[in-house]
Amino acid sequence: MVGSVSGVASAALTGWVARRLGLGLSIAAALAALALGAVCLPLAGVVRPVEVPLIVLGQILSGVGLTISGSTQTSLRQAVTPERLRGRVNASYAFLTSGARPFGAILGGILGQRVGLSATLTGGALGIVVAAAWITASSIRAIRTVPLEVEPDPHSVSTDEEQIATFQEALAPIRHEP
Repeated sequence: MVGSVSGVASAALTGWVARRLGLGLSIAAALAALALGAVCLPLAGVVRPVEVPLIVLGQILSGVGLTISGSTQTSLRQAVTPERLRGRVNASYAFLTSGARPFGAILGGILGQRVGLSATLTGGALGIVVAAAWITASSIRAIRTVPLEVEPDPHSVSTDEEQIATFQEALAPIRHEP
């Protein structure tokens, strides 16, 4: 429940965070928060006197990280994808991420039985830390705003100026004016 509440709260702050840090840095920071949240769970089993606060902190950081990174990544992905491909790109992304979850759950269950819960949670947390570090070290950090110059796609069904203006208005909450 704590993770859900922090997710809802961070959804309200996503635009502000993206404007303050820039789009790319907010993605990297959100993934770093997610990684720190993931590390809290295996630490809770080691640092006994503060296990409950560590679990709560992990849930808060995970909720914030998932929400902000998800929103900002989606905005960026939609902005750089031609209109005629957006449906396919978003469907492919959803298929790959959601489709991997059952396999990850099965693998986590098998590893939890074979090597132990603590080792499995630590391995999962390290995987998230590596992924966050990879994104943080990439050129994504340099992206300040969603590209605003949306060129009409000649293969699109409709390319009128009104749709471009509507798209730019939708990006206004995460736009950063220098």
